[in-house]
Amino acid sequence: MASAFSIQDIPVIGKNADDLMEKGFQLAYFIFPNRAIAVQILRNAMSKLKVQCSREQKRTYWRDKNLKRKITRTVRSDGDALQWLIYCESAHYEKRQELTGSQTARDMAVRYIKHLVQLTTAMSSFYVNVGLQRILRNYSTAEAQRTYECLTEHYPGTEEYRRIKGVLMKQLEARFPTLLKTCRANHGEVRFEAFEPQDEWADLVNDCLVLFTPWSTDQTCARVAHLDPDAHSLRVQLFGHDRQGVHTDAIEATRCHMFIDPLCYGWLSARLGLDSPRERLALPRFDLNLGTGGKDQPGGPQVKISRLTQEERREILDQLAQEELQRQQGGATSLAVVVDGTECARVDHLNDVSTRSCPIHEGSKLIEIWMEGENKRFLLATHWIKYTEWNGIAEAAAVVSLGNGRELLLKLAPSNRQAIENAGGASLLLACRVTRLGAWMASLQYLKRFLKPPKLVLAFVSLIALAGVLATVKYRWEAVRQHTAAENLTTQLAREKAERASLQQRLDNKQDSASVVAYRLTPEDLSIRGGEGLKEPVVSVPSGAALVILELPVNGPTTSYRAVLKSFLENQELLSESSLHPQLRNGSMVVTLAVPSSLVQDRKHYVVDLYSTNAAGELERIRFFTLYVLKLQ
Repeated sequence: MASAFSIQDIPVIGKNADDLMEKGFQLAYFIFPNRAIAVQILRNAMSKLKVQCSREQKRTYWRDKNLKRKITRTVRSDGDALQWLIYCESAHYEKRQELTGSQTARDMAVRYIKHLVQLTTAMSSFYVNVGLQRILRNYSTAEAQRTYECLTEHYPGTEEYRRIKGVLMKQLEARFPTLLKTCRANHGEVRFEAFEPQDEWADLVNDCLVLFTPWSTDQTCARVAHLDPDAHSLRVQLFGHDRQGVHTDAIEATRCHMFIDPLCYGWLSARLGLDSPRERLALPRFDLNLGTGGKDQPGGPQVKISRLTQEERREILDQLAQEELQRQQGGATSLAVVVDGTECARVDHLNDVSTRSCPIHEGSKLIEIWMEGENKRFLLATHWIKYTEWNGIAEAAAVVSLGNGRELLLKLAPSNRQAIENAGGASLLLACRVTRLGAWMASLQYLKRFLKPPKLVLAFVSLIALAGVLATVKYRWEAVRQHTAAENLTTQLAREKAERASLQQRLDNKQDSASVVAYRLTPEDLSIRGGEGLKEPVVSVPSGAALVILELPVNGPTTSYRAVLKSFLENQELLSESSLHPQLRNGSMVVTLAVPSSLVQDRKHYVVDLYSTNAAGELERIRFFTLYVLKLQ
């Protein structure tokens, strides 16, 4: 089976496969010092890497070309991708061991630092800075702000530092629910209770940070060593005035390196006159059962790791080849969408065209698309969720081929920033469809039974050739026809605009009320709060209705809005209205979008985007609504 991510015939991890496999095993064993489990962690990570590397190379499938907010999430190299996936895969075995209570304080310190790096590097260097300097260490907000602004020359407000610190602490508490305790520090700041003294843990922390620094940036330390500590702009020294020849993803990876690597961050803190990182270490104390003895101590002997054997390498590669064969054979009848190991949506019938939605919370990192059928389950594609620099999940869209002429459409739509729940998160919309090529292939399969005799095959091939000639002759006529169609479309749009104005006037005059129906839509950011994927509302249009009034709930002081109606699958704009003003209806404020019933089709999905003008005078999408039109006979 082929996919939009071209998962077939991808090298496992590129030219340096042996070196990266070895490096991956060393990392997995450092995190979980059990050889058999470390090999399994590496195998699972490489299985997802084979799909993920192709996704990274074709990241435009997921990038919204109209996205205005800055994207700084790193598109990882093969090595960085494997490194991050090892973090993710080890969590299952860590949690299973923690249920038995057999972990040590050393185990927990490594897992805590690993999880913090895993959370933050999945988003942006801004999150890395906040996570390491405000949580792993106890630098103040002002000190972390100075560090970030010095390296990036970006200037987010202090409220963003506090918000992201709160988000990260909640995620750490969710990962270690019974092992961390909070306390109140200076000025009422909430922090985790820390080990005393911290100096005993400094060497282990540095070992972790060295291993968890992005592998693709291993030359950064040598560059930093030759920088002028007194130069005015550190950003210019690292990346140049115009950044010519330096990819944005490489810049972001280097920033992450500067905040994680203990040597480079020590150089940066000294440049700014801050206390050394060792003096500000705030590794939390873990509430362990001390009955087995020695669990609250940092050390023990250093973990010694032997190299992968040839037998272990061969076993990993054989299992990867078997999984690839399953993908090529296909035969799936359903799919599941899994986010960070938890299933969030399912399509039991791939011919089902209904739209589904589910919430994606801030901090989520990995979307997996699993195909199921005939007692088989295999991974088809993966996606790392993109983040804006400090505003949470970024908007994105994708089309994934399911084989046999079927496609899966996915869209990540950020939640309303004003929403209390799931702020910084998003909702995931997905729908299946059959492509035109798929329908054509199905027709060929139907004809195949009648084309077995050689003469019929030759006749069919001749017919195809004749069709190609006729298509060439028809091309110029088609160009003229399209030009005429464009002119007709312009005329039709003008006529529809006049018709809409007439209908609106009739509505204002309270005439022909029977020809008008009204529906109040629920914003997607409110509908996902229940925790279950909800289908969009059905808008039933009676046969005599000429106009459908969509009521869109709003809040806040904004006095003017813009609404845009689009088809979901084609993402084609059908209608837009500006200068919409809020009205009080049935106890709440709404703006209304008048839609002529002739613009919408029966049994089709639509999306309404609602925009307002922000403080900078620019239009900003604040909400979106989904609906399914059903025309009654």
